[in-house]
Amino acid sequence: MRLLAQRLLQLASLIAAAAAALSLASHLFSRYGPVRLLSVAQLMDSKVRISKSEGSGSAASWADPGTAGVRLIHKDAQLPTVCSNLTCKEAYVRHLLEAGRREHPIPPVRHLLWKSENVSAYFAKQLRTWRQVHPDWTVVLWRDQDLKPFVRKHFPAAVRRFLELDSSPIMQYGGVYADLDYSLLASLDEYRRFYAVITREPEVHSLQNFGFQWPPRPFASPAFMMSAPGHSFFRYSLERLQKKPFVKNQPSTFAGPYALSYLLEDYLRDFPVANSALETVYLPPSYSFHPYEGNRLNTSGSAYMQQRVDSMRNACRGVRPNSAEQLKKYCKDPNNMDPITDRTQPVVAVHDLKKSGAVYDGVGTKFYFENAEPIRKAVGAQLQLGRDWL
Repeated sequence: MRLLAQRLLQLASLIAAAAAALSLASHLFSRYGPVRLLSVAQLMDSKVRISKSEGSGSAASWADPGTAGVRLIHKDAQLPTVCSNLTCKEAYVRHLLEAGRREHPIPPVRHLLWKSENVSAYFAKQLRTWRQVHPDWTVVLWRDQDLKPFVRKHFPAAVRRFLELDSSPIMQYGGVYADLDYSLLASLDEYRRFYAVITREPEVHSLQNFGFQWPPRPFASPAFMMSAPGHSFFRYSLERLQKKPFVKNQPSTFAGPYALSYLLEDYLRDFPVANSALETVYLPPSYSFHPYEGNRLNTSGSAYMQQRVDSMRNACRGVRPNSAEQLKKYCKDPNNMDPITDRTQPVVAVHDLKKSGAVYDGVGTKFYFENAEPIRKAVGAQLQLGRDWL
């Protein structure tokens, strides 16, 4: 029972850490006006009206004054607001090229959430990989003390909800944030050409948490998100989170992979076809940002690795001859994720799954705090404090 409680606490702490990320990721957007979101009926009426007035011209002729000059999606593209496969990615890229969008709308800025200006040698090692790949990027550090002033200034309507989270400090301040234990292997410029990128958990995580089904539901990860200023999904999310009930001591009801996944599903349901590039979110293959070593489940050192393996083995007992081929192949060896994971795309970043644990009752894994050094030493002169962005 104690072990189960620890595992639940670990899962809750990691999920809860996402709340501040979802808010902080949107801080770049505060100086932009609201993005116009259209319902399906409004969207179709808008495109018909524009096409009648301007003819069947190219996508470059479509403009939306509510999105700071971002051109509309061509009426023939039918691009969804949540783009979660490679076919959709190709359509998104084609649209951007046809619309003449060749720059990188996502700015070269990385945001960190941490309690102070010092990190352990463990986290410093991860930070240095980012400096090696993107030495010219600005890195903004948001400390605990920076968050309330930020919300008060840029999102005054959200202050009440933000302050309600005092009962769950890790939910308000992030704790050990997943982005700190990401190593960067390759440039992010390919992804910065999109207007928003949200990574996803490995398919096996979805099969465990969302049901043993194929295809699996995308299980979004707030551990790694990218966005251009003013993206409508984050404004949509902030509006929804302000209204969503928060249950004390149940952070998974409000933040983390579950809540982010539900927000994406709701966003796609409410606005199924994009009106502009500034409304589409791209979810890259899980393996590009969340790979297991050798694509094997048992290479993880997390405290709930065995629980996940056992869960998959139990689920595999229900596989039938008419089940999806991917699931039948996977169930021959639940540790081997090759049948359910797309490994054709390159690995861009690695979330350290070798670490041995998480945070129980406020006590972090030992190496999270050993041999502390200033973040500036690991990041370099490009570091700025969040207070300077307020």
